[in-house]
Amino acid sequence: MRLGVRAAFAAVVVCTAAIAADADKPKKQTGMKETVWTADEVKFSALPGMPSGVKKSPPLWGDESKAHASFTRFDAGYKVPLHSHSLPIRVVVTKGTLLYQTEGGEERKLEPGSYLLEPAGQKHTTACAAGTDCVFLEEMNGKFDIKMADAKSAGK
Repeated sequence: MRLGVRAAFAAVVVCTAAIAADADKPKKQTGMKETVWTADEVKFSALPGMPSGVKKSPPLWGDESKAHASFTRFDAGYKVPLHSHSLPIRVVVTKGTLLYQTEGGEERKLEPGSYLLEPAGQKHTTACAAGTDCVFLEEMNGKFDIKMADAKSAGK
């Protein structure tokens, strides 16, 4: 009997190892189509409810109502007044100098290659330094929203 238990245990270990090894193999994704946009081919457009001076690209991946990522562009010198978002937003700056400041905090200069995680509900200002437009990748797990701290600032 003891030999049977050992054999069963060995079989379980071998099967578990095989399943784990298979899980580590890359899976071929079907139905995907190559997409290539050079920087000058990315199309930006204003979205309803967003302040002027801000434009977004179509989603790079995902669905705008679910997890997705897109490029956002701020006009040079543009500043979004104190606001927050319902979801955390991950940001990677690709062009220009993004100026980020939490309520009561010090302004941070985020140049290309900089990363930012904005927690949900964190009040902050975001601006683009003068001289050149800012472009940054934004990734979030749902629909983008903006809640202005001062309702009179919305749409400015």
